[in-house]
Amino acid sequence: MLFLEGASMVPAILSRLFELIAPTTMAKQSNNLVARKINYIETHGDIYQRAKRDIEDLDGLTPDALKAIYERTLEQKDKIEDKAKTLTAASTIATTITVTLITASGEISTETDYVGFFDLVFCALCFLAASYMVIASINTIRIYTSLIKTYTFDYSAINEIIEYKKSIACNRLTNIMRTNFLGSSFQCLKNSLWLLLLLACATKFVALFPLLN
Repeated sequence: MLFLEGASMVPAILSRLFELIAPTTMAKQSNNLVARKINYIETHGDIYQRAKRDIEDLDGLTPDALKAIYERTLEQKDKIEDKAKTLTAASTIATTITVTLITASGEISTETDYVGFFDLVFCALCFLAASYMVIASINTIRIYTSLIKTYTFDYSAINEIIEYKKSIACNRLTNIMRTNFLGSSFQCLKNSLWLLLLLACATKFVALFPLLN
């Protein structure tokens, strides 16, 4: 029994590890599923076929209550965008640190007899750290571009309750997509910062290595 439980944990651990290493891939997979829901609602106008679970809490509410929830979905979008702006600034700072470390590692490598090996390590780590930062920036840009759309209430709709539910469902789902990209951006930035820390430690080690021999 313990063996089976341990074996069942392996896929979960691997999945979590993949999520940490390639967060954008996981975000894209999740967002593709969410986008299908939104597309179905837009195409067929049916909110119960694909998005029933996303609006279960709206059953029995009055138009005024639905309006308040609808407005909160718009406020949530603004909050996500504010966080994306903060992340963009953090990515800029991290990029500056990376450039500084690349310069420092170049100066140190010229002072050692291990240019080839350590240059390769430094370049690989710097490239990976920079790649994570670029991906983080791209994901935040998506929040302002491909996910900029909001679903507004159509006041000419015959059934305002259904219209409110449709707008709420689409905005909630779009906010999920924004949150997924924002979360993957934060994870990419964290990965980049860990690599920068490793670079800093490696740079210090290379500087001290000749003194140890």
